[in-house]
Amino acid sequence: MVAERDSGEPVMTFTEAAGWLERRFGRRPNVATIWRWAVRGLRGVRLQTIVLGRYRFTTERAIERFIDQTSAVAAPQEGAPRPSAEFSSGQPFTEGERSTAMRRRTAEKEKAKQFLRQNLGVPRTQFSGNSRMVTVGSSPAASSSGYRSGR
Repeated sequence: MVAERDSGEPVMTFTEAAGWLERRFGRRPNVATIWRWAVRGLRGVRLQTIVLGRYRFTTERAIERFIDQTSAVAAPQEGAPRPSAEFSSGQPFTEGERSTAMRRRTAEKEKAKQFLRQNLGVPRTQFSGNSRMVTVGSSPAASSSGYRSGR
């Protein structure tokens, strides 16, 4: 794209940004990855973009700043303050918001475990430890699901 911002930085589409990253670093990220960096961010840092109607653009300098900031978060300097994750409004999460999210996540896990125990007959011992996988034997609910294991 040939357009330029007022600051003189040439703007580019996300597809062009992917090509620029490939030329610079040897790997081409998917356009969806660049979109995710712009919308959700990475390690609490968002890629700066320019929105024009339904299109988003970025600049080489914005990508370089994004790389520098995410690199700083990944390997912080000794004594340097570490940026925290941010809301879409750009405000950092507070400690209370983090603990609320953790309590909500724990409650959802317990609710899921209770559902499995009640509806699938999964014993309580299968939830111990850090295992995220629950094996369900031949319970009545599993056999009535219509799944054929002989295929």
